[in-house]
Amino acid sequence: MMTVTVMNSYRDSLVRYMVKCMGVHADKEHIVVPYNPGDHWVTLIINVRSKQVFYLDSSIPSDESGAPQIRDYSLVISILDESLDRHLRAFRRIQRATSSCVYTSHRVDVHSATLG
Repeated sequence: MMTVTVMNSYRDSLVRYMVKCMGVHADKEHIVVPYNPGDHWVTLIINVRSKQVFYLDSSIPSDESGAPQIRDYSLVISILDESLDRHLRAFRRIQRATSSCVYTSHRVDVHSATLG
């Protein structure tokens, strides 16, 4: 369970935890994480293999005039990017020790889906 306060206060611990989850659940297609950006819970679905994150949001935020707004996911993206980078570096070290495979890392792609 992630909130902005937890992410800001315990960033390094959270990154280590996400790296561990990515390793432990590497055989899974998705890792599902609840996230609260401040006023509403959303669901993050992480696909480590394809390096994609989908966030499912049942509420579209709006400004004072009622115009739809996009939530700021920059903190989540930076934590997931760092976690994925560390996970892939660790994975490459293991692969180098056991084979001659070479892997490249890519930044996490984030996709939005609004549930209505």
